[in-house]
Amino acid sequence: MRRALPLIALLVCLPLAGCTQAGTKNTDSTKDFTGDQKAVASTVEDLQTAAKDRKGTTICADLITAELRDKISTSDCPKVMKDAVRDTDEVDLKVKTVKVTGETAVASVQEKTGGGDRIRTIELQKVAGRWRISALPQG
Repeated sequence: MRRALPLIALLVCLPLAGCTQAGTKNTDSTKDFTGDQKAVASTVEDLQTAAKDRKGTTICADLITAELRDKISTSDCPKVMKDAVRDTDEVDLKVKTVKVTGETAVASVQEKTGGGDRIRTIELQKVAGRWRISALPQG
């Protein structure tokens, strides 16, 4: 399970600005999209909310693919995830763009932190009609 912690840190902390503290507004960027693009943006925002609320079960059961969940922990993803997000501080995330190609999508997410803004990309996959994060954030 120890090997999974760096993956979790990347999944949760990178979209949350390296777990550094900053003033937040929790901007609703889903209003900028419609259809599948809106659903993708909603999944990204749900990750931010679940991490802030320390809801490891929600992250593992509802927001990431089974394949990514197994990379995080094959035995107890919710506990590992909850432990990983315990010390995170929230930041303001804004989904800037979403590109949907069939059953996959890439969201470009702007992090607003005390140290400036960064853009990260998050890959998602449509599973049983719902968009789930399928790969660790890049950028």
